Amino acid sequence: MHKTGTTFLQWNVYPFLDVNYLWHFFYKSPFKDILTLKKEVDYEKVRQKLSKILSKDKVNIISEENIYTYQFTKEDDRFKRLERMKKVFPKARIIFGSRKAEDSFISWYVEYVAVGGVLDYQGFLDKYMNLDKLDYESYIKKLHEFYGKKNVFIYSISELRKDQDQVIKNICNFIGVKPPENYRRKPARIGYGFGLLKLSLFLNRFFKTRVNKNGLIPCWGPILPQNVVFHSSIVKYFPQKKITIDDLISLKIPEEEIIKPCKIAPAKLKEIKRDVPLFSVKGLV
Repeated sequence: MHKTGTTFLQWNVYPFLDVNYLWHFFYKSPFKDILTLKKEVDYEKVRQKLSKILSKDKVNIISEENIYTYQFTKEDDRFKRLERMKKVFPKARIIFGSRKAEDSFISWYVEYVAVGGVLDYQGFLDKYMNLDKLDYESYIKKLHEFYGKKNVFIYSISELRKDQDQVIKNICNFIGVKPPENYRRKPARIGYGFGLLKLSLFLNRFFKTRVNKNGLIPCWGPILPQNVVFHSSIVKYFPQKKITIDDLISLKIPEEEIIKPCKIAPAKLKEIKRDVPLFSVKGLV
């Protein structure tokens, strides 16, 4: 899943392993067929496409956050995606990145703003966020049922931040490869602070993106100018306040400008403060 150290692993670790690392650009086409839920899947065609890029001699690592769910939709599509993945990869090994529910919600909202969102947190809850996606017990049980407990590895983002070397070593032991002698230890991206979050909410209004159809300037969310700058190393020289749930509650965008707030959001939001593990799915074949 998103926001559990996946970008760090994708950019800084997996490229340095002795594996066949399949990232977005290499398997976009076959995975698009699987993850587009509105379309029927020709599984034989998908397998044929994958057979051209999967290695028979090395471990294949497939890293894609959207295997778990698409972030910005109310539909709980997790199990549909999982069932499709099981049909294509019946003997996969799975790596999970876990995170506290409250921190994950904050990260999902920040990501929404980073790719062009203009709604405050209440509007985000009302239009895009399904809080059921933060409840993983039934999903984990299904993973164990599909792949077996011994084929599911879990790490937490707090562990990754505290001891990168040990977590990476554990991941490598799980997939059966030698840990890298060298890898990039710096964060793949610099996180937003609350000040930059508020500034982005304002600047995003001028750009037309997947999550803001009313903007004037067409742009793909991940390459928004403010997103690129605010995630760069430049901002590390300016102290950033860590974003909290209370910060999100304090964001108020006039409803006549954007959207009518969700009246029950504050109460519902408090419910996710419990320490529930969130998982980021990585398929390993």
